[in-house]
Amino acid sequence: MSQFISLLELAVPATTPLLLACLGEIFSERSGVLNLGIEGLMSIGALTAIIVVLSGGGLWSGVIMSMVVAGVGALVFAILTISLKSDQVVSGVMIALLGVAVANFYGNNWSGETITTFSQTKLPLIGDFLVSIPYIGELLFMNTPIDYLALILVPISWYILFRTKLGLKITAAGNESKAADTMGIDPIKIRYLTVVISGLFAGLAGAALSLGFTGYWTANLIDSRGWIAIAIVIVARWDPRKALIGAFAFGFTYSLQFGLQGFNYERLPLSDALGNTYAFLFDPIIISTYPFVVTIAMLVFFSIGTNTDLVAPQELAKNYIREGE
Repeated sequence: MSQFISLLELAVPATTPLLLACLGEIFSERSGVLNLGIEGLMSIGALTAIIVVLSGGGLWSGVIMSMVVAGVGALVFAILTISLKSDQVVSGVMIALLGVAVANFYGNNWSGETITTFSQTKLPLIGDFLVSIPYIGELLFMNTPIDYLALILVPISWYILFRTKLGLKITAAGNESKAADTMGIDPIKIRYLTVVISGLFAGLAGAALSLGFTGYWTANLIDSRGWIAIAIVIVARWDPRKALIGAFAFGFTYSLQFGLQGFNYERLPLSDALGNTYAFLFDPIIISTYPFVVTIAMLVFFSIGTNTDLVAPQELAKNYIREGE
């Protein structure tokens, strides 16, 4: 039981960056814009956060600057796709590759330097009693501020998207942009807003990874989390609550490569007969692939017998062109 709880404790900080990226992508895609540049935006956000902190700024200054830089990157993507009507897929991949390349290039000067990450703290107003609950106390009530922020943003995002006028406008822009335009809702402004929001979330996700989880920068630090986030958004049916479940599934399997180091599989049943199989399954390299295997499995499982088109934004990845333009 204690080893399982330890895995869960590792899973929480591993979940946070992915969850934040998912939330931002949900906003963008529900308005009809497929932002494939999340990987690159997270990369420059993570590097910016590290540079700010190592240059003498505080942790929260690093978080804010990472969001600003990634937000600017998302704005460039918005200009390309919304105003200049370039292909969303091509532009998104370009932003992703460019962001990773730029971060890796400039990050060479900062590789190997470590920082003091956000420390774990008690959930405000909870007190020591709940923290002392066996097994789950520290898991639920002792995390970093960014972990708490990510969790709080889930119901906030859901409420905005499904219970507010802004959410209705976002949905209209992603499903019936021409009809929305005739009703006085400007799909262009809505799409700009949601794409920038996705960039801000991606920057926050990058900062959560470098300032709240690793404490350092290294090349390819994001490690395909941006692409995984896009896949989870589809699995979650563009719902922030379901995205939390998908992100945690990835985070838990990602934590296995740390929690199962040195695991003695010889204690498992039938270890004599299945020794080679266990050796393969618990090999560190194989364990590192589990998060991606789980993501693919979720995509396949939730796609069977389900018509994604019924819940997907009808104009996803389609540029809106007004009459006369």
